[in-house]
Amino acid sequence: MRYIPFVIILLYGSFGVAQAQDTAITTPYQTYQIQLSPNPTSALVNISHTQPIQRITIRSVTGQLLQEYLFHDQKRSHILNLRFLKRGTYFIQVESLSGIKTKKLIKT
Repeated sequence: MRYIPFVIILLYGSFGVAQAQDTAITTPYQTYQIQLSPNPTSALVNISHTQPIQRITIRSVTGQLLQEYLFHDQKRSHILNLRFLKRGTYFIQVESLSGIKTKKLIKT
């Protein structure tokens, strides 16, 4: 059996209570948000993002690319007409300078 030496330090006197400060680190995952509204939708969907949107792709549940939209402006919101889609579940991928985020969309 091996013994590990340790030291106990006893402090005498008055003790104060330190107030903790918020030291949370904001990660890209916290600031990188997209919203689809309304969801579910029957036709039009507003896709908004905290960053300018460069590309939006619509994929089936099997991953098949159904539609792609490229944007060269600095808009953070776009309205898409999805009447061409059948009822079902789709995945909307939004690409910006901060990365790619995917959200599920229900078409009614």
